[in-house]
Amino acid sequence: VDAQQSEPTESWVTEVRLRLFQGPENSRSLIEMNGRIFTSFKEFIPTLKALSEISRDSPILLDVDDDVPLGEVVQLYDACRSAEFELINFVMDRPAT
Repeated sequence: VDAQQSEPTESWVTEVRLRLFQGPENSRSLIEMNGRIFTSFKEFIPTLKALSEISRDSPILLDVDDDVPLGEVVQLYDACRSAEFELINFVMDRPAT
């Protein structure tokens, strides 16, 4: 009996880390994605939507600095939900032991 092995399928699912942090002198929050810095949500949203059209199943990791206003954290989360990403998680620091 010949057992055929199936070839592994290539997966495009890659983790997307979005970092939300305060700019110089806390002027405004900035978004970093794959090394690219976005200075506003207006600039960032089209890129996020384009990414979701390619791979909605890519897990999104939201890495938010402590000094970012809560409203902007919610705005980033809502933008990811609007782009219809399937998995959105927050990055948490491990507690010191």
